[in-house]
Amino acid sequence: IENAVDNTKEKIEITTDKFSVRFKQFAISQDYGGNPCLLIYYDYTNSGDSQSSAFVDFTLQASQNGEVLEGTYPEASDDAVDNYMSTIDPGKTVTVCQVFLLKDTTSDVTLQGKETLNVSGGQTTSQILKLK
Repeated sequence: IENAVDNTKEKIEITTDKFSVRFKQFAISQDYGGNPCLLIYYDYTNSGDSQSSAFVDFTLQASQNGEVLEGTYPEASDDAVDNYMSTIDPGKTVTVCQVFLLKDTTSDVTLQGKETLNVSGGQTTSQILKLK
């Protein structure tokens, strides 16, 4: 697995009264079909007073060359991938991984994250990952 962390000032990061998300790292790997994929790791903290999950609270989109990347599953099992859907108790933090099918392994990827359930738009965050 190749590993790189972009040192730009913009990082995926959101803090609300219900949850917080903080980007950790990304990696390029292969999905279950042998295709190149991008693994995005972030810490998800449930700051609310009831159980929740990253899947419920946070929407992450990745795009490459203006095209939205589809989600996929990695070749190897990873607890962080399972944590995306897992119900997390209040006050707990877990590392989450979301996986996207890459169009190519050299073009920059733009990440955009936002609060899922905030009707007034809520907070948004973005980050550009330089793959090469």
